[in-house]
Amino acid sequence: MHSFGFLLAFIAVFIWWLFMLCGYGFALETNGLEIRFAPPGWTIH
Repeated sequence: MHSFGFLLAFIAVFIWWLFMLCGYGFALETNGLEIRFAPPGWTIH
């Protein structure tokens, strides 16, 4: 039952990311060894 809850949330977020990437593109930022992959316009606090 726990796996169903995890998979449901994982699939929902995955589909949301796909729609965001298809609609807005993506940004790949690097800072030393740190790599961030996010839709453009998002900032990390």
